Amino acid sequence: MNKVHSQSIMSADAKKLEVFDIGTDSEVEAFKNFINTINPDNPFYKPELFKEAGNIDGNIRYFVYFENNKPCILMSFYLRSIKINGEITEYKDTTSPYGYSGPLFQPDIDHEKLQSFWEMVDAWYRENNVVAEFIRFSLNGNHIGYTGTPFATLNNVKGKLISKETQWENFKPKVRNNYRKAQKEGLEFVMHHGDISPEIVSQFYDIYIKTMQRNKAVDYYYFPKSYFSEYLENNPKNAAIAMVLLNGMAISTEFILLSSSTIFSYLGGTLAEFFHTRPNDFLKINVMDWGRENDRTHYVLGGGRSNDDQLYKYKKDFFPKEEDLIYYTGRKIVLPEVYQKLVNRTLDKPEDFPSIEEGYFPAYRSASGK
Repeated sequence: MNKVHSQSIMSADAKKLEVFDIGTDSEVEAFKNFINTINPDNPFYKPELFKEAGNIDGNIRYFVYFENNKPCILMSFYLRSIKINGEITEYKDTTSPYGYSGPLFQPDIDHEKLQSFWEMVDAWYRENNVVAEFIRFSLNGNHIGYTGTPFATLNNVKGKLISKETQWENFKPKVRNNYRKAQKEGLEFVMHHGDISPEIVSQFYDIYIKTMQRNKAVDYYYFPKSYFSEYLENNPKNAAIAMVLLNGMAISTEFILLSSSTIFSYLGGTLAEFFHTRPNDFLKINVMDWGRENDRTHYVLGGGRSNDDQLYKYKKDFFPKEEDLIYYTGRKIVLPEVYQKLVNRTLDKPEDFPSIEEGYFPAYRSASGK
């Protein structure tokens, strides 16, 4: 197993932080073994979801924090070189993978372990010329104890799956009306879970890509089909493809991630010419029905692009009585003097560069600085 330079931080009391690569088959297998030891239930901590590394200027790594040789905490990150005016500097920064991320640990972990973990992470950063860190945290409070600055970034909609009748009554009237409209249009629902054929993956992918093109999505979201098929192949219990059909043809679909208790809406799309049949509401209500039948207790729909935008309001209509979860992101400047020097070299008016709380982070990677 390959480890990066200055791979280990140790203390005198049997605490240790190591850094590993995820590249070769043996490295991937080692990563899975750590996950299975620490907390195997989270569907976002799977190596197949890191395949988007090809769209990121950086290499995927992960920290493992040990106490008495037992792995307690794991955190994945991209280690990125910093370029200034086209030239690679000696400095780096880190960002976390897409989706819900941050440190993975058991729910009953004590605060002292988290404190030691972050202290060792920061020490490793300093030894390896890491200037700044950006983290997308999970929805389970794993930002607590963070040594950077956590930001309450977006409200995320999460609902409890209760009896079908009560759930129906709790929907906003618009949701119920759209579902009735879909029924009148003759829509059908299929949930593909377990052994999913390449044909189904292709149908999903065709709709997904057309949706990204229609929405003029940034390049990052044009994942290859293998991104989805490899996840399904290696994690059949942790994913499903929901589909809405009209006259046997798929018109709306969603790639769903699954833990033992929770359904996570992940990526999907709808063919624009069938919007009038209201397939999206139909899909989500049927996913809830499937969840009840398959021992899931909650459904996470996520948030919008900003709080209270139309996308968020659409999702909130399914769970209007539920309290939102807060999606946190984290920003950390590890080497303040170096950070300021990089900003000075990239921004036209460095004296006006935004504080850590405002604007793009890190500021030297902002659009005005590229």
